Formats: sequence, structure tokens, C-alpha cells
Amino acid sequence: MLNRDALRDIGGDDPDFIRELLETFIQTTRIDIEQLLQAVRTGNGHTTASLAHRIKGASQLVGASTLASIADTIERLSRQDPAADCTQLSQEIQTAFHNILTSMTPD
Repeated sequence: MLNRDALRDIGGDDPDFIRELLETFIQTTRIDIEQLLQAVRTGNGHTTASLAHRIKGASQLVGASTLASIADTIERLSRQDPAADCTQLSQEIQTAFHNILTSMTPD
């Protein structure tokens, strides 16, 4: 889920800016997660940590705290042990991102 207060802190009362910010977040985070999944599958801990760091920062910016928390865990594990198996966490990050997308879709 997204923290709407965090979005208002950045975008104020400008719905166009907030919409553009969220569109960029979705596009870039989707790509970053796809690349992270590939890095996890191939056991590339350095790339995994780098992508997790990007996802964490973008998620914090828009108030996606669950996504940021999972990304932080992946980043820390991958930095401590580049051979760490982050398969379960990569599935969790996919689910958290999916939940964000679902929460943004009108019923």
C-alpha cells in the first residue's frame, strides 16, 4: 500500500505531479523487480543488492513502506553475503508490488 501523506508531502495538492510520480514509480519499479528476479535466479548478489537499493529508495519516496522494507532486507542480505539465497524474499517483493498495483486500480 502507499502512504498518501508521503505523496502529499512531495506533491502537495498537485494531482498531476502525483500521478506522474506514481506512473514513473510503477514503470521503473516493474523493470527493477524483473531485473532483481533475474539477478536472484542467477545468484548475482552484487546486482541483487544494487537493484534492491533502487527499489527501496523509490518505494520510500512514494510511501510504499512494505515494499521498501522487503527491498532493504534483500539489500542487506546480498551485501553481507553475495551468495545469499533471496528467492523467498524476491517472491515477497513481487507480491508487495502486485498489492500496490491492485490498491491503485479502481474497483
